[in-house]
Amino acid sequence: MIGKWTISNVRQKEMGKTKRSRLIAFGVVLAILMPFAWYFIADQYAKAGLRHALSLRFLPTSLKIVGSGGESWTDYLYVADIRISPEQFPELLEGRGFEPYRDHRETIEETWIRDFHPLQVTESWSWPPWGSDESFDARCTVHTDQTRSRVFVRYISD
Repeated sequence: MIGKWTISNVRQKEMGKTKRSRLIAFGVVLAILMPFAWYFIADQYAKAGLRHALSLRFLPTSLKIVGSGGESWTDYLYVADIRISPEQFPELLEGRGFEPYRDHRETIEETWIRDFHPLQVTESWSWPPWGSDESFDARCTVHTDQTRSRVFVRYISD
């Protein structure tokens, strides 16, 4: 023992510095990664809602969800504004028995999606078929512009 210092005291102080350095490094890494983790979690919620609405196991690779929204009160409502490669657009219609219909709005303006820009609709599809007399607990409509690169999906279920 040399004064107040012993070999074990010196080792404990060095170990304390190492633990503190590791804790600080862990905190810095966590602070950097949290925004990325939050982005991916929020993105997965929107993609899960879209997969459910379209009844697809996998979404097309070029698909990007620009905005989505909805509510669940007495009914469940999910809406999504998406961008997709026109070549992959038909893949969106493969999950349900969508039928084209002409009785659609010319312009869609949506309040459930923040900063939504109106969509000029040229084609629409519905599941179940539009005007069907059968009673369904859910309905999904897909609307697209002339290029089929911008798509709006609305899903409602009881």
